[in-house]
Amino acid sequence: MISPISTRYFPHLLRTTPPILPSSLLRQWSSPQQRRSYLLLHTTLNPSSSPKLPSDLPAPPKTILLLTTPEFASSISESVLSPLANDSTATVFSAAVDSLPGDNGVRTSGHSWLITDHSLPIKLPSSKKIKSLTFSLPTTSFTLPLANTVFQTGNTSQYLHLPSTARPIQIEAADGLSEKEVEEFAHAREDIKETWEELGELMKLVGQKAGLAQVIPVPEDSVEIRIPDDVLKDESGTGRIFTQLPLKALTKPRKITDGMGNILRNVETPEGPQGASRELEAAIAEYTPPEGAEKLHVFARLTAQEPSSSPTELLLAPGTRIHRLLSGGGGWGNKAGLLSLDPQSESDVSSFARMFEERFNAQDGDEQGVLGIVREGEWVQFFVSEPCTQAPEKGMRFGTVVKVDTIENDTTEKPEQHIDGCFGGASESGVDINVAGRGRRMDVPGGVVVVDV
Repeated sequence: MISPISTRYFPHLLRTTPPILPSSLLRQWSSPQQRRSYLLLHTTLNPSSSPKLPSDLPAPPKTILLLTTPEFASSISESVLSPLANDSTATVFSAAVDSLPGDNGVRTSGHSWLITDHSLPIKLPSSKKIKSLTFSLPTTSFTLPLANTVFQTGNTSQYLHLPSTARPIQIEAADGLSEKEVEEFAHAREDIKETWEELGELMKLVGQKAGLAQVIPVPEDSVEIRIPDDVLKDESGTGRIFTQLPLKALTKPRKITDGMGNILRNVETPEGPQGASRELEAAIAEYTPPEGAEKLHVFARLTAQEPSSSPTELLLAPGTRIHRLLSGGGGWGNKAGLLSLDPQSESDVSSFARMFEERFNAQDGDEQGVLGIVREGEWVQFFVSEPCTQAPEKGMRFGTVVKVDTIENDTTEKPEQHIDGCFGGASESGVDINVAGRGRRMDVPGGVVVVDV
């Protein structure tokens, strides 16, 4: 017979009923077959009510992540979200982003949930001005900027963190074990788990210091949310990470023969080296944009080697970067045919400008090669973004939406829509991706990076 646990003195203590195996108590606690575990992803577009947890969760949650949009930023308050914490047994974190996952890259609003009975580590920065969220997976991280909510809440960004102060303890115990022993063992198990997590962080730091691991640090103004590998394995997905980018090729891949910093000067063509903008200008003149397109967004795909004619992955392949075209074309003299690419990093802007002036104001023979975005010997191909037509993939989705110059008061009532198996958000500024210590930005309108979970 299994001894029941009184909830009179331990209101947050939860027990399950195991087989009658008194001599295998420790094995039961660590047995994968006995552990109840889940990861629930769900997005509600155009919700008709305030955020509410699903009523059919398989077990009490320990972590609740809620992303919402500026239209619903007022719901990110302690009065609305504290009931979700279940008497502080669950950690709740919520923040407002520009958009949620939806169909065809269209800007959407609503609530996007990630709910699990795992305790996900959430680390807030020391900076009082939080500007982004960083979702750290075992080999990859995604940094998503927060939305500007000044007009909705009076704050530049809106977020709320309600850490758990009492955790439900799910254990299995045989007859004869006292309630005090059960609680002590359960807390010891939590202490061991936290110690292993701290040891893992220490080993990661040692690896970075020794040069054994390349890791891009989390931005100082970003909240880090760590999602361990065992959490991702709770679902049936493959764990594969890939992108969906609505890009159409304008030119063929060309080898870079001259350039520096973020400036592309010459490329190799069948007719010989020529200004980088010449072939692109001709391609744009012949391009017919989709109906309703107001502005062309042109991007340069840079690769370390000559790319295949039909790549299956445009961004995450090793040595690949995609940069927005800022300006260029025309000109004369040394600056004829130049193209300027988005540095994607504020710290690079001034140094690239200085390098450019020194390079092109130098006398012949004074030039020195400097590494930057554009590197001689690599390859470049130009693309234009078009409306997304791919069916959206489920999983964790982080993407880019077109910037909105004016605030529109849309009073049209839209039907509530539910998307199971989907969590994430999108930003006007794009999402920064760190794969195996290599950073890159995805800011293609309508583009997403997907984690199949």
